[in-house]
Amino acid sequence: MVENKKTYKCLKLEASIQEDGRRSVQSRVQLATKKTSRRIDGSKMLTLVMSIGLALCSLAVIPAAANTPKAIKGEVSEIAGATHLEFQGKTTWNYDLAHQPEEMKFVLKIPALDSETLKQLEQWKSPLVKKIQVNTQAADGNHEIVFWTNNNNVKAFDYLTDEPSRLIIDFYTPVKKKSQKKKEVVVKKALQPKVSKAKKTKTKKLKVSRRPAGTDFIIVKNQKIIHSPDPKEMKHGIFDGADPQIERFRIKESEIDQAAIKDSEKNIYLRFPLLDRGFPYLKKIIDNPPEYEIRKRPNQENKIARLLIDLHKERKVASFDKTMKFFRAQYPDSMYNEIVDFLEADLHYYRWQQDKSLVEFENAMLKYRQIIERYPESPLIERTYMLMGYSYLKRKDALGTVKIFQRLLKKRPKTKFRDRAELATAKAFLQINRYKDAVKIYEKVAKKGIYQKNRIEAQYLVGDVFYKKGDFRQAIQRHELALQMYPEQWKNYPNSQFHLAESQFWLKNYKKSMNAFIEFLQKFPDQSYGGYAMTRLGELLEIFGASEKKILGAFLESYFRYKDTEGGALSRVRILTLGMKDMKEKELEAAQEELHEIMKRLPLKKADQFVTVKMSDGFHVRRDFAKATQVLLDYHSQNPTKTDLKVFGERVIRNITSTIKKKVEQGYFLSALKEYSRFSDSWLKNNERIDTRYYIGQSYEQAGVFRESEKLYKETLNELYSLRGRGAVKRRSRFEELPQIDSLNLRLATVLAKTKDFSQAHDYIKAISEPDKMSQEEQIELIELAAQISEERGQTGVAKNFLSKAIESWKGQPAMVSGPYLRLARLQIETGEDKKAANTLQKVVNLTQSTGQVPEEHQFQTLNLKGDLHLKLGQKEQAVDTYKEALKQFEEKKDLAGLRYKAGKILYDQGQYEQAQKVWQKLGEKENVWSSLASEQNSDFEWRDRYKKYLSRIPAMENFKNKSSKN
Repeated sequence: MVENKKTYKCLKLEASIQEDGRRSVQSRVQLATKKTSRRIDGSKMLTLVMSIGLALCSLAVIPAAANTPKAIKGEVSEIAGATHLEFQGKTTWNYDLAHQPEEMKFVLKIPALDSETLKQLEQWKSPLVKKIQVNTQAADGNHEIVFWTNNNNVKAFDYLTDEPSRLIIDFYTPVKKKSQKKKEVVVKKALQPKVSKAKKTKTKKLKVSRRPAGTDFIIVKNQKIIHSPDPKEMKHGIFDGADPQIERFRIKESEIDQAAIKDSEKNIYLRFPLLDRGFPYLKKIIDNPPEYEIRKRPNQENKIARLLIDLHKERKVASFDKTMKFFRAQYPDSMYNEIVDFLEADLHYYRWQQDKSLVEFENAMLKYRQIIERYPESPLIERTYMLMGYSYLKRKDALGTVKIFQRLLKKRPKTKFRDRAELATAKAFLQINRYKDAVKIYEKVAKKGIYQKNRIEAQYLVGDVFYKKGDFRQAIQRHELALQMYPEQWKNYPNSQFHLAESQFWLKNYKKSMNAFIEFLQKFPDQSYGGYAMTRLGELLEIFGASEKKILGAFLESYFRYKDTEGGALSRVRILTLGMKDMKEKELEAAQEELHEIMKRLPLKKADQFVTVKMSDGFHVRRDFAKATQVLLDYHSQNPTKTDLKVFGERVIRNITSTIKKKVEQGYFLSALKEYSRFSDSWLKNNERIDTRYYIGQSYEQAGVFRESEKLYKETLNELYSLRGRGAVKRRSRFEELPQIDSLNLRLATVLAKTKDFSQAHDYIKAISEPDKMSQEEQIELIELAAQISEERGQTGVAKNFLSKAIESWKGQPAMVSGPYLRLARLQIETGEDKKAANTLQKVVNLTQSTGQVPEEHQFQTLNLKGDLHLKLGQKEQAVDTYKEALKQFEEKKDLAGLRYKAGKILYDQGQYEQAQKVWQKLGEKENVWSSLASEQNSDFEWRDRYKKYLSRIPAMENFKNKSSKN
């Protein structure tokens, strides 16, 4: 009777997922090995943990050399079974390490080594490197080092350190992974009570909710749950032996630059995502599957059912599907249907895990829902609810998660999984930004949770809700409360420490943020968010105004230690853009390609804008302002609705202004005005930058549009006056290159003098309060302008006095005194002091010959003025010689056709027609007024030469002949 009933023994799911499961030592070692291999591919663990760590420990006590040596110094040693080389003597390293496995050697090309290092290398032998040979005659003065290895298993790992600068190379053999078997405890309960056997196998007696009718039952495997090992056991990467606690990134209060903090307001920083602890409970469920077993019976139905279990265990999906269809067709009302349903659902779930197919996921969930309906009293029901709910949660299907767990709590209100279901529901609410609902559930579990472990978890997670919401003050309070209530549990919740640090950053509590990030890295060195933490430390150093070398060091360490993380990628962006200023063209192209690749794969919000802005900043520092502007404009044109106009706008205007300034400094005023016109109705329309207006005023001045220039200078000067006394000039000068008030007064005086308004020009010169603080060029211009104004006002003596004092003050500075000398010589010529003028001009000539520091323009003006003075004094031969010297030195650089004509005309008027022709010969190469005049004179000379024998016979020409001979 019992045998005919189509039911079978089911054991309830009991102790399959223990809340207080312990991890074994073996499991801890296994997980540590697994996690380490994921980060550094296993083979580099020995080098990174032992060799690099010890290497940096030794580096920490080696003081940096005061002067960079001419030759590279190096040391070779054996550390932890690895051959370790250190080279020092360069701040930037240009080297190449190539592996030639077919010859079992590595070839290193490096700048020249010193003799002591060469001797040490050539004598070296080790179990890994049997011989080292050095070729000192390699190309470009470099040395070529060949490392002969004992076998092909030897690998090399090269890297650079900063402060002090070192090139380090390690030769090592990869660490072989040891396979470890998981300890499994199988809980089995037979139909026949065998108490003694149960005691021997340490099984736990399970309650049976319904009486079996057969000898077939489900057996549940209960594995011990593996927990994450202590983070301190998993340190790897670069750790300075002298500073294992990363204290090197702290900064003293005295080192903080408050101006740099203000400057950082214009920078762009990304909000880092929530540190999600993942789904450890789902992993726990999956790692502890039920074990299905059917008692052997002598019939075909039993045999096929047991075959399905075997196919399920071996994951033979296709065979299982075919066999299952046959089984259901043959035995539609089989007593094994419950087991087969679970097997089918599990295989769909397995397929989803393998290929992430949405179809397979939906099939699995459908089968599980059908099982819940058909077998509401199954011992696997609660496990099935938990598996489904957490699977929906992992797929970020918040609605599906909430529905499953609400149904579980409704059907089984007293379930021991209530805490887990509510925690998962809170997380689902957080995924869809239902912050109030999430907080409500977390607070409920924190106070009334069934298990202490769950109460602790809820307390540590509630702060995450406020962090994601952007309520950073509340986030800090909640995380600090959790740490205060359960201080011994910090190691299980890296999210708490990370969100504390990030919240302090966004509240601009930068010092607290730095300390919190350092503490995070100390506590959780293996956490993948370490890349974010280290990157933020580099940004904080930048905000505090630390040296570029120290900032770059933090980014380099972040990228090296967390290379495959999003935080490491952000540091790579910083490294590349900071280095753009010194890159060659090919390096720059490669850097741009890499930056675009990073932009594509970074999933962070606004990451593409961040990369674009940093790339533009890199071009700006490189002084390629046009490219810096174009990078931003291209992004904006492709993403008009996404662009942060405040961040982009400020940089676009800055780059346009820098472009205009650069063109003004180069004298390309038309190009500068064209650049302004291009953006005047768009980005520059409501531009409030003062320096932009100033540079446009300079462009108009260079173009000779003095009235427009005067107008812009006055507007700029009035605005600067209005900002004085309020500290606004100091604040704005951090973001703009504001002109000095004295410089503006000088510019106004200059343009007014050019429009002959000497009275107003004089007023602006008097307004200059600190001329000694002006640039040398401005001081020269000021003295010459003051002399010119005094001269125009009839105060020649005052003008000469100005110039004489300037010459005396700048004695010994040729670039400074040559201009005043020229102005003084002109005044002396105008007042008839010709001899003094000649002496003054000769001083400029002497300065040119003795120092070579006189500006070329002043050299030319000196020769031109000296020639004119010779001509005035009737010294025609000296005048021609001086003009010829000017032509020889400057004709390739200037249009001196007028000067060449003047030199030839002197010779012509003296009757030296052939000499005049030689001088004028070059004028024929270009058609202009001077070449036309010379051509007319030559034609007259040729006519006279041809007909002079006839002219001499004409009595009327006798006077002309005598006159010509006199000339």
